[in-house]
Amino acid sequence: MLKPLLLSLSVAALFAPGATLARVSDNEPVGELQFTLTERENDGQAQLSLTSSRRGHWQMSGPQSWSSLNGVTAADLRRDPPAAVRFTRTHAAGVLSCAGFAGAGAGAGACSFDGDEQFAAELTRRGTERPSEQELFVIAQTDFDVTTLDDLSRLGYPTRDLDTVVAIAIHDLDGEYAADLARAGYRLDDLDELIGFRIHDVTPEYIAGLARLGAGFTNLAADDVLGMRIHDVTPEFVGEMRAIGFTNASAEEYVAMRIHDITPEFVRDMRSLGFNESADEYVAMRIHDVTPDYVREMRGLGFNESGDEYVAMRIHDVTPDYIHSMEQVGYRDLPIDTLVAFRIHEVTPDFIRRISAAGYPNLSADQLVSLRIAGVTPDYARDMERSRTRGRN
Repeated sequence: MLKPLLLSLSVAALFAPGATLARVSDNEPVGELQFTLTERENDGQAQLSLTSSRRGHWQMSGPQSWSSLNGVTAADLRRDPPAAVRFTRTHAAGVLSCAGFAGAGAGAGACSFDGDEQFAAELTRRGTERPSEQELFVIAQTDFDVTTLDDLSRLGYPTRDLDTVVAIAIHDLDGEYAADLARAGYRLDDLDELIGFRIHDVTPEYIAGLARLGAGFTNLAADDVLGMRIHDVTPEFVGEMRAIGFTNASAEEYVAMRIHDITPEFVRDMRSLGFNESADEYVAMRIHDVTPDYVREMRGLGFNESGDEYVAMRIHDVTPDYIHSMEQVGYRDLPIDTLVAFRIHEVTPDFIRRISAAGYPNLSADQLVSLRIAGVTPDYARDMERSRTRGRN
């Protein structure tokens, strides 16, 4: 089955539930296509690629059984010298007819597509608008059978929307999958949700694996199951995290840990540094890039702080480089609160040098912060110092 890689038809947009297919033109023909044909090394199947430059370049490529290509075999690709070939790929939605040359390990040539009128009529009989040739072409590159719509309708998922039909075809959605989900406890609200489950490979086996985890993972809402699947919260991942102490984490916390790459390795590394944090606290540390390396660097400078304090320093960009730069202008051994205040109010080494040159050297940390809060610039301070000096004279 050919899978779209890039289509001017905006078929890629259908990978999101509820998306629509942008038609090139309701009745515009597909036009001439260029094909390449090779034999796949891993399984011996045909690899058929189709390319078009019509109304924007697009390509689709995927494996095909040789039996689905009528008129060409793997042996034809091995001929030397190459010879002319003609073959067809027939689907209920239409016929792809190709002609070119094959040999020396590959085939190439041109194809055309003819949509099937009876198939189009079967769709309209089920209440959809008449498909364009472009839509028939996309459907023909899948394993879609029009009776799938009947099966889905019987299961409570009716549709008369042609864009949804194309999405069903692209994502290989069928009645068997919908029935299996229903038996697993998930009769979804509509086809958009069902397509979303299919896109992200939410299977009955995945749902059963979550249920075996026990409390907190049974009878989950459909959105929660989908979110866990999207972010790769697998039973194996939950088991690994439980094994290192996260026995009471919720499904939402596991999703957050996956999103922010809280792995067993990260937790072990942080624990070796003395941090025994909750899931939420580890997530906050990851969000703000409090890494084991950052902690080690800061401890090397004398900062043996809590997780929250390291997060605060990271939020305000208190780094070893910043601390060293402040030491170079005479401000050593500053506490965390002062460093954070300096960062919040933009007390920089350059500001300190310039305010000192303006006649105000050796100011305290609090005085520097106060100047920044008051909006006192080095130029203003210089003018004030000059006025004060003139007043004395």
